[in-house]
Amino acid sequence: MLTGKVEVQQVIYSKALKTGIKAASASRDLLQLQTFQTTEELVYTIAQSYLQINLTEKQAGILEANLTRITKLMDIAQIQFEEGLAKKVDISQLKVNKTNLETELQNLKIGLNQQKNYLKFLMGLTPDKVLNIEPLNLEESSYPLTTNLILEENTTLQLLNKQVELTQFEEENIMAGYYPTVAAFGNFGWQGQTDKLFSSDDAYNVQGSTTGVLGLSLNVPIFDGFQKKNQLEQLKVRQSQYQLDKSYLKNSIALEFANANETLTQNKIVLQTQDLNMKLAEELYDVAKLSYQEGIAPLTELLNAETSLKEAQTQYITALLNLKLAELDHLKSSGQLAKLIKNGQ
Repeated sequence: MLTGKVEVQQVIYSKALKTGIKAASASRDLLQLQTFQTTEELVYTIAQSYLQINLTEKQAGILEANLTRITKLMDIAQIQFEEGLAKKVDISQLKVNKTNLETELQNLKIGLNQQKNYLKFLMGLTPDKVLNIEPLNLEESSYPLTTNLILEENTTLQLLNKQVELTQFEEENIMAGYYPTVAAFGNFGWQGQTDKLFSSDDAYNVQGSTTGVLGLSLNVPIFDGFQKKNQLEQLKVRQSQYQLDKSYLKNSIALEFANANETLTQNKIVLQTQDLNMKLAEELYDVAKLSYQEGIAPLTELLNAETSLKEAQTQYITALLNLKLAELDHLKSSGQLAKLIKNGQ
């Protein structure tokens, strides 16, 4: 006996199927948002690292200038010592200060190399790759910062909104269980008989018949033991929680932006103060240096001025770093960073 059978079925109407297609599209959007959030965090971390490297290089430049200055001062002290105008202890003290500066600069360069390796890691590069850091104009903002909160660009809020949307589709899917499903179907078969199936004859005497059925099927839900009702009640609880989360998140975003604004404003003031303080320390150092060269002031006065200058320089670098990081935080909390990434800037 020989048989063959083909069955086909096509859904004509199913509310659950339509809802499932829309939910699948929303799920893809959710995945894309999660991917973008990861990208945004990576860009933020890379920007932080990039700023720190630029500030460290600027600090290294200041230390190198200090080292050049103290080397020249040692030459002057040596001449004065040979002329009987300076003490040997002065030269020794300058040597100690120079050695301390060299050690500080060497440690700074080690830290700088580690910062660059970390940046390579973030960028997916191996440590042996050469990384050329383009210097920034640290005294200016790279982008004009907005004064307004761009709430719709906040990725975390977008993710929560998408989750709320998915629960709406989930509700539609549960409600679709109350609707009937209509499908078309077809069933085609053939059956034949022969007494020479395993014969060596070239021709078989096969007799058969064909059957076929076309029709529509209707599936109407009647009673599910309150399953859908319970599912809807549980879903309503989740939806209520999402709304509370959304309200809390909006307030949190607004607070974060307000704090970023305040921090940025205060850091600008601190940097201006430290800039003036560093310039004043440079002036005092120049006066002390001239007084020492003319034999009016002792070396201790010059060394005290040098210490004050170094402290002022350190405070300035710290204030500048804090300001640049505050600008970056403002860029992220306002939603501007996400917008820049989307625009490919």
